[in-house]
Amino acid sequence: MKGGSFVSSKAVTIEEVARRSGVSSKTVSRVLNREPVVRPETREKVALAIKELGYRPHPGARIMRGRRSGTIGMITSAISDAGEPASESGLSSIHIARGVQQVCREKGFTLMIADSKGKTDEIRQLTEIFENHRVEGIIFAADHHKQVEFNLPSGTRAVLANCFGEPDTAAVVPDDVMGQRLAAEHLLGKGHRKIGMVALNPEVLATGLRREGYLEACKAAGHAQDPAFYRTGIDPSRPEGRFAALKNEIISLVESSDGPTAIMFGNDLLAVRAWPILAATGVRIPQDLSVIGFDNDERICEALNPHLTTIALPYFELGVRAAELLFRMVEYGDKVTGIERVPCYLVERDSTAGPASDRDKIATTGI
Repeated sequence: MKGGSFVSSKAVTIEEVARRSGVSSKTVSRVLNREPVVRPETREKVALAIKELGYRPHPGARIMRGRRSGTIGMITSAISDAGEPASESGLSSIHIARGVQQVCREKGFTLMIADSKGKTDEIRQLTEIFENHRVEGIIFAADHHKQVEFNLPSGTRAVLANCFGEPDTAAVVPDDVMGQRLAAEHLLGKGHRKIGMVALNPEVLATGLRREGYLEACKAAGHAQDPAFYRTGIDPSRPEGRFAALKNEIISLVESSDGPTAIMFGNDLLAVRAWPILAATGVRIPQDLSVIGFDNDERICEALNPHLTTIALPYFELGVRAAELLFRMVEYGDKVTGIERVPCYLVERDSTAGPASDRDKIATTGI
C-alpha cells in the first residue's frame, strides 16, 4: 500500500467497493449503471473506491444483471459461402449483413454473426448459443430467396431475411415479380415486342416469380409473348450438361429470322456466359439484340462491353429492413409477422436499346 491506495492483484467485487466507500452494493451498482438517483457526494466516494481498488466490471456479469445486452445476433452462410451454386443464388448474403450492421450501429447495438455452413440443422444450435449470450433478437439471412423449415425457440424475437417460413414469423424478401416486370417494361418502353427470357433452374423459387412478372408486363402492354421465347438456362436434368444446355438455348433463340429482339437473363452470371456465345454468332449488343440481367453484380455488369443493364436485387435494403423490423420488437414490443417484399430496381447501362429496324436472320455457323 502506498499513499493510502492500492491496486488488488485479484478480481475486486462490488461488495468490496461498497465496504470501501461505506455504501450499499446496490448503490455501487447504481453508480456503475450511471443512474441519476445517486447524490453527487456519494457518487464521488464510490468513484474514489473504484479507483483505489482497481475495480473492473465484468462484461458478462453486467449482461446477466442488466435488462438489455445491447446485442443482436445474425445467422448466415455468408462466411462459409456454402449455399446453392452462385449461378443460381446470386450475390453473397454478406450485403444483407452490411445492411443489418448499419442499423445496429445507428442504434448503438453490437452485431454478433454466426455461420450456419448452409446447414439447416445448425440453426437451432446457433440460436441457443445466441440466447445464452442474451441477444435481444436474431436475424436469419438466406443465400437466396427461398422457403425455410426450422423451428425457433418459443419467445425468440426473430426476422428472416431473403427467405420466409411460418406465417407467424416476420420475413423480408425481394419482390422478384416486380423486378422482372421492371425489366420487361424497360424493354417494352424501348419498342421491343418480341422479348425472350432465359431463366434460372425451374426448381429455384425466384424462377417462377420472375416469369410471373414477365407475363404481367406483357399482358399490361397488350403484347402476348410467344411461349417459345421462354427458355431455362440452367436445368440440371438436361442430358447435355448445364452450360451446354445454355449454349443450345441461346443459339436456338437467335438463329430464327423471327426470333426475339431482346433477351432477359435469369441473372448476371447467365448473361456473362451468354456474351461469347452471342459474339460468336455475330450478334452486336445492343444494335442487334438488347440484353438485360438480374442481380446487379457490379463486377460483372461493369466488366462487360457494353456494360450490362440489369435489375438490382436489394440485398443491402433487405438487411436494413430486417433490422428495422427486429428493433420494432426489441424497443417497442411490437408483434411483427408475415412477409414484406422489398422493391427491386432497374440499373440502366449500355446493353439495351431500341430494336433494329431491319434485323436479318442471324447465322450460327462456326458454333
